[in-house]
Amino acid sequence: MRFPISLLLFITVLVAIGFGAYRLHTMQDYQVAMGSQPVEIVHDGKTIVIDRLAHGETREWGRMELRRYERSMFWQWVIEEVNNEYPDIIFLAEAFTRPKIMASLGKVGFTQSYTYFTWRVHKQEIVEYMNELVYGQSRNYFRPNFWPNTPDILPTHLQHQGENIFILRFALAATLSSNYGMYGPVYEFYDNTPMPGREEYFDSEKYEVKRHDWKKTNRMTDIITLINQARKDNAALQSTWNIQFCHIEDPNILAYLKATDDLSNIILVVVNLDPNAKHSGFVQLPKDRLKLGDHINVKVRDLLTEENYTWTQEWNYVELDPFKLPFHLFKVELHESYM
Repeated sequence: MRFPISLLLFITVLVAIGFGAYRLHTMQDYQVAMGSQPVEIVHDGKTIVIDRLAHGETREWGRMELRRYERSMFWQWVIEEVNNEYPDIIFLAEAFTRPKIMASLGKVGFTQSYTYFTWRVHKQEIVEYMNELVYGQSRNYFRPNFWPNTPDILPTHLQHQGENIFILRFALAATLSSNYGMYGPVYEFYDNTPMPGREEYFDSEKYEVKRHDWKKTNRMTDIITLINQARKDNAALQSTWNIQFCHIEDPNILAYLKATDDLSNIILVVVNLDPNAKHSGFVQLPKDRLKLGDHINVKVRDLLTEENYTWTQEWNYVELDPFKLPFHLFKVELHESYM
């Protein structure tokens, strides 16, 4: 039975470095923990995945944590065996660890991987990290998935902060990368209290049962809905590899263009990285990438606020008040100019 791609199974792994590496002799050498139920992987170990799929379990059903950790051979075997029968299954490597190990998980077949985006906060950090992912060697095997938070991590820049930082970090994750995730509803409702001195939620669901009001909405849930719709409607947001950063002097404003090869779909994102103050500046359109001449006639429409602007210059003024909205998500249309 082949599952449609829309029914995704994220099979996640915690890389337990401290347990050491063991050479793979038989599948009996390994155990995994499915939630609270330990399951021994016998020689036909793929059945722990296949059986659940055969019973229609196409949602995320838990992490796989190796009690004995073999760095790559085990996962290469499991992924190949599962994908032979269920080629649409997506494997997400939930591993925040050393770059070499994260790279090795990508090389053995994990479809997507956690990234260091969670800790890339400042403009130059984000630009350098994106250029590394998009233009570096890892592009050949490492498919990034951006998370502003995780069940294990409440990064310091979100701790004891208000909604503006949560909104702008979500906007970055959902538009820089074609793949993003977040730990909600604690993110949706701005849970910002850490354990003292740690990057971990104080009342973590790892240690107690939480009951959330799934019908509750707020500014964040509305923005998530609108951005998800924009991602669905715009092919330019469905790739990580098509990004080009645009020059703007203010160090607190990040601007980047994403476009399809034929320029039939163009998105310009402008983000105020300062959650507490208004910032403004002139953003430079990449004329070569957009095939613009000396006469410019560009229409931009904010997909969230539905505000429309006409730009007739290479450099164009933007102003972002985080208490209104800390980012623009512009859809760009190119028109001929006779001026």
